[in-house]
Amino acid sequence: MPWRLLILVPGLFLVVETVDVNGLHALLTHAVGPDGGALGMFRAGAVGGGLANVLNNLPVYLAGESAVPAGNHEQLLALLIGTNVGPVVTPWASLATLLWFERCHAQGVTVSLRRFMGTGAVLAAGALTASIGALALAG
Repeated sequence: MPWRLLILVPGLFLVVETVDVNGLHALLTHAVGPDGGALGMFRAGAVGGGLANVLNNLPVYLAGESAVPAGNHEQLLALLIGTNVGPVVTPWASLATLLWFERCHAQGVTVSLRRFMGTGAVLAAGALTASIGALALAG
């Protein structure tokens, strides 16, 4: 049982909620912007993916959801894409990656953090661009 993760993940929600109350919401609202077009979708996806790599994708999506203007459904979908496709750069960015690192550690497998982050950055940039581009074309 990954006990450290059971403590860490709820703690991340508390941290994000505390930061949200103390200015994260205003920062996210400004960063995401009101544009519902293709540029707004790319901004929302990039902000979601970037911030998810700093904190974690689950609480970042919840915080970012209220920053997207009501009625900008495509921008909200882009935020969802960003917070789910983008967080592959840092090991704490998603619960799946945390679990993967935990299992690797338990099996004695060493993962180079430098290589993981470099590969993840390339993957995140390509996957975000392709996914949000497809969303923009479909809309």
